Amino acid sequence: MSQNPNYDPYNPKPSDPNQNPGTSYGAPPPPPPGQGSSPNYNPYQGNPPTPGPGAPPPPNTNYDPYNPYQANPTVRDTSGGPPSNPNYYPYGSNDPTVRSSASNPNYAQYQQAPPSLPPIPSGPPPSAQRPRRTGRLIAILAGVLVLLIIVTIIIFAAANNNATATNHTNATATSVKGTAQANTAATVGANATVNANATANAGATATAAVGLVNPYAPGGGTLTLNDPLVDNSQGNNWPDDGKACTFTGGAYQVAISQSGFVQDCLTQAKHFSDFAYQVQMTITQGDAGGVVFRTDDANNNYYYFRIDLSGNYELDNFDSNGGHKISGGTSSAIHAQLNQPNIIGIVAQGGTINAYVNMQHVATFHDNKLAQGRVGVAAEDVNHSTTASFSDAKVWIL
Repeated sequence: MSQNPNYDPYNPKPSDPNQNPGTSYGAPPPPPPGQGSSPNYNPYQGNPPTPGPGAPPPPNTNYDPYNPYQANPTVRDTSGGPPSNPNYYPYGSNDPTVRSSASNPNYAQYQQAPPSLPPIPSGPPPSAQRPRRTGRLIAILAGVLVLLIIVTIIIFAAANNNATATNHTNATATSVKGTAQANTAATVGANATVNANATANAGATATAAVGLVNPYAPGGGTLTLNDPLVDNSQGNNWPDDGKACTFTGGAYQVAISQSGFVQDCLTQAKHFSDFAYQVQMTITQGDAGGVVFRTDDANNNYYYFRIDLSGNYELDNFDSNGGHKISGGTSSAIHAQLNQPNIIGIVAQGGTINAYVNMQHVATFHDNKLAQGRVGVAAEDVNHSTTASFSDAKVWIL
């Protein structure tokens, strides 16, 4: 069997040996008029065939085997959109490692990513906030404030007490001075009686230093005699003759009307050797007065300390031959006026005798003639009849 050169195994029964068997997409279009069945007729000339669905694309004559990622110029977008980019890179704008939307023609899939910048170091971590101590601070401040208030109150109270004590002292001194001045004026303006003077002396005595503790150096001692001298109820046996030595007007009064003589009045109860002796004296008339001490039983020997209205003081020793001056002087501590009280103090220790007037030390005497005896009071008529009143006698045994 001879082989037909035009035999098509997929179309075994052609009716026309010159017929173009066509393609899988259908029969070729009929020839135009006048062409007939010309063997040179190409029914697809000028209109290249379009591949049907599922047909493989035609070969790319521009394909570069060394650039497998080059664009395929034969593929077209039939949707009517813009033509394909010949530099299209399939991993351009969709590459998650590239932020720019524009395709990089030199981009390589496995190109090494640029080294990333080191992380910016963060600042130092914020320091932990310390718990607030407002409550504790307020408590401390409140405590300091309370302490300051307490200290202020204590200081104010102390200052107030000092001021009160000072005012009280000043008021007492003013009262004594006012009482004495009033008594002086009353005496000058009228004939004051002895009772009025005794009352004035008692008022002055109330403001004098007549405590129960020995106020004289060296201090100490035992209070043995404490007599207000208003009467003999204390058992000290003061002489009371109603004339030279007598209790009257609440005081013990001694009077003398003989110039150059001293009238003494002695307690008969006790004898003292070393002692402190104090008594208050007010001269209501005359010249001078004072105290006697270490007097013997015969009343012939004793010491006599006297002050007068000229501001003089003197210590005498009396014996059977009369008085003998030991020493004397002048002191501003003496109230040298009538009806002015003076507190006389004597401290006798052995042969040393210290004299005080109104709590001020005026002299120290030394004499060993008399060592012990009784105590008493006295008035002296130097040139005028003298009357002196005494109160608050005290003796401390040393």
